[in-house]
Amino acid sequence: MNQTTTPGAARSAILWNRLRTFLSKPHNVILLLMGIVVTITTIAPIVAIVEDTFKIHPGTIDAHLTGQTAGYTLVNYIDLFTDTRVLNSYLFTFKVAIVATILTNVISLTLAIGLSSKIKFKSALRGVYFVPRILGGLVVGYVFSYFFTYILPALTGTTSMLASTEWAWVAIVVVLVWQACAQTTI
Repeated sequence: MNQTTTPGAARSAILWNRLRTFLSKPHNVILLLMGIVVTITTIAPIVAIVEDTFKIHPGTIDAHLTGQTAGYTLVNYIDLFTDTRVLNSYLFTFKVAIVATILTNVISLTLAIGLSSKIKFKSALRGVYFVPRILGGLVVGYVFSYFFTYILPALTGTTSMLASTEWAWVAIVVVLVWQACAQTTI
């Protein structure tokens, strides 16, 4: 390094040379452009949505509660932690997640042990528990909706589990466990 070059200028020249070398390869330019496009198409909408959650929209409950027709507020976020309906949905989600996780692990472990032992119908069992991984979520939803609405009530002589506020969460747990067992067993 000569006497007239500063350490900052030398560092800048090194970085510029590395950038020029990087951009001289066409695949690097394509990767850079793809990265920019993906970043813009994923980050920009997220930023817009988050910003919109703070806005007061005329004619909404936020405008009524704050007395303002425009601007920004924390009402939506305060409601997330103070509204009993939201808190009950959090509790419901945790209840379903805990029960589904425990049942999935117990059933998957039992299936894994059963599939590694010498039993008859091992391939049939493998096919039955792996079906949910092959089917799409929409198909599984239709199948179980039909099952809980028509087949199960016809067998038990009761109303649909999905129509009952006390039993609908059990139907949700059954579907979640059935879908998760295949992947967890593997």
